[in-house]
Amino acid sequence: MKIKVLIVSPNPWRDDNSFGNSFDSIFNGMDEVEIHNIYCSIGIPNSRIPKSFLQINEKFLIKNILNKDYPTSRNVNITDISDIILREAKKDSHVFSFFQKNRWTVFFWMRELIWRFGRWKSEELDNYVKQVKPDIIFLPIYIFPYTNRIGLHISKRYNIKLLGYISDDNYTLKQFSLNPLFWFNRLIFRSYVKRAILRSEILYVISEEQKRDYDKIFKINTKILYKGFDISQINKSDYVGEKDTYKILYTGNLVAGREMSLLRFSKIIEEFNSIAVKKFIVNVYSKTSLKKSLLCKYQKLNSLHMKGNIPYNQVITEQLNADLLLHLESFDPKNRLLVRQSFSTKIVDYLFRSKCILAFGHESIFSIKFFREHEIGFSISTKKQLINTLNLIESDNEVLDEMGRKAACYASQNCNIEKIQQGLINDMKGVVDHAMPHVENQTRANYF
Repeated sequence: MKIKVLIVSPNPWRDDNSFGNSFDSIFNGMDEVEIHNIYCSIGIPNSRIPKSFLQINEKFLIKNILNKDYPTSRNVNITDISDIILREAKKDSHVFSFFQKNRWTVFFWMRELIWRFGRWKSEELDNYVKQVKPDIIFLPIYIFPYTNRIGLHISKRYNIKLLGYISDDNYTLKQFSLNPLFWFNRLIFRSYVKRAILRSEILYVISEEQKRDYDKIFKINTKILYKGFDISQINKSDYVGEKDTYKILYTGNLVAGREMSLLRFSKIIEEFNSIAVKKFIVNVYSKTSLKKSLLCKYQKLNSLHMKGNIPYNQVITEQLNADLLLHLESFDPKNRLLVRQSFSTKIVDYLFRSKCILAFGHESIFSIKFFREHEIGFSISTKKQLINTLNLIESDNEVLDEMGRKAACYASQNCNIEKIQQGLINDMKGVVDHAMPHVENQTRANYF
């Protein structure tokens, strides 16, 4: 009998966003489980993995506040999406784009107030949970409280075991901001992170560094979980060979300071190209909405080409056609502390492409240190390091193939999706079959 798993997410389950891309990889082909998804945003999912979807979002909650008869959630059938829903999603995406560009604190407060006083604890939600009858709630734990509240509410109301998954440092106070409102938000929001962690039978984390921190804080034994692939499908990279121009490719979001790191990186490339015999160009595919002032700076750089958004299957093609793959992280204190424990979902994608990887960002960030410690790419944090790396590639292009082989070798040994899924299945069976004690019953000292 299949284990029914209910996943609560802030975003629709799509292969073109970080959540959907990762969870597609983790849960695809797991015949022993049946997946259902509650998502709390605008948009339409495109994954075939969940058997059902329930959508709750701010627009529904606002309309319900104005009219109690308006439902706060709706079932979404991706095989039968009406033209009205498609037009509505397209219209809503423009609003989402505005808030993505303008991430002001007041907007976060407004959203939190809507979820705090909105009637999402509805008959529709109850009926959906009763229909699904989940054995387990799998809760990605984010900094914003509303998805954590929903997961906790369902877990407690129906006495359903909960597995937590935290992939960013959404709890500790190792952050930087001169804005007192940031710290007010952090202190309030982290209380819901703590509740979700304490409710979790098992807590999954994204990196070794995060495991060390959270094991120590919560006196538990967390488990590392990230996406993987069928290792028999690792791409065999063609020999790069000597070229007049090398193509560097970045795919993914440009948030959390990555947009400024891209500017810094591209300026150094531009300077190098002005005196070098061989050239490097940077192609970027991203759906992130950026401010016009930043886009104008990008446009002044001949070596940087912003290509917009493309489907995930085309992303794979572009990655295979590139000579080098670029991973970016922030340099500014606020964002680098925000992502210091994180492991970007696209890193696993990059490793499986058998390409040389350039990791550009502050040296304290885990994903930048990762390439240096495992010697599977170039970890770059200064202008001098980048110039030296470009000179090395220019003088000895065989280093590209050598690094690509090392990346593929690491992926085959550490990102085998069969092993990852088997471990997850064993955990789920253990939780369902045995009365494992909640973390809530363990020692709670020194959490703050």
